[in-house]
Parts: sequence; C-alpha cells; structure tokens
Amino acid sequence: MFSPISRSGLSAFGIDPAAHIGKHRLDAATDLEAEPQKWREHMATLERHEPFRNFEYTRRDLAGRQRHVSVNGRPIFAADGRFMGYRGTATDLTKQHEAEERLRQSQKMDAIGQLTGGVAHDFNNVLTVITGTIEILQEASRTNPSSPRLPS
Repeated sequence: MFSPISRSGLSAFGIDPAAHIGKHRLDAATDLEAEPQKWREHMATLERHEPFRNFEYTRRDLAGRQRHVSVNGRPIFAADGRFMGYRGTATDLTKQHEAEERLRQSQKMDAIGQLTGGVAHDFNNVLTVITGTIEILQEASRTNPSSPRLPS
C-alpha cells in the first residue's frame, strides 16, 4: 500500500507527522495568499495528474519558524481519481534563503555607505567653496582698508 507521508522526512522538516496525516500542502502553506497565481498553477498541474518540479513554497515548522521548501514529484491518485498523496522529494531551502537575505541586507548597507560617502564628499566640496570665499573676503578687507571688515 502507498504511504503518502515519510515520517522521517516530515520530522526532518520540523513537521509533526501525526498532525500532517490527511492534510494537503495547501493546509500548511504560509504563502498561499501572497502568491495565489503560483498555487493556482500548481493545483492545475495536480488536477491534470502531471508531475511537478522545483515547486517552492513556505510553511511553518513545529517551533513556528518559517521554512522554505522545494518539492519535486508526482501526485498519486486512487483508481477512482481520489488524491492519495505525493511520491517525490522535498528539499529544505531555508538556509539558502536566509543566506540570500543576509547578502541582500549586506548589499543594501554597502549602497547606503556609498551614498553617505557621496553626500559627505559633496557637502565637503560646498564647505570648501564657502571657506575659500571667506578667506578671499578676509584677505581683500586687509588689503583694502575702505572695505567692510569681517571678523577674524
């Protein structure tokens, strides 16, 4: 008899196998509302009884942490067309997604640093013009006694 759930596989993903029996991926997905088109296309694939590849979705584990999962496989149906489960593999992509997010944050901080450096450089250029103008005016007031005196 076909077993739709690999208990060790579910446990590796932080999923309680007993709580998962009789459930569909839709029941656990946390990105269902955020990406409805992706899920409609996936469900249409399953309804056509076609295999699927690299379908990524998010779910929460027993501890409530967000997990990113990629699944490959094919749906299994009974002779009467009733959905029985999936036969395939799943890969936990959580660490990869976390590393990609850290990289994005690092790139954002780098961009902010470059922008800040550019603004500071431009501000320094303006200050240089102002102090240069003040020095010219001070020098002119020293050489031409009839011009207004600026404080030293």
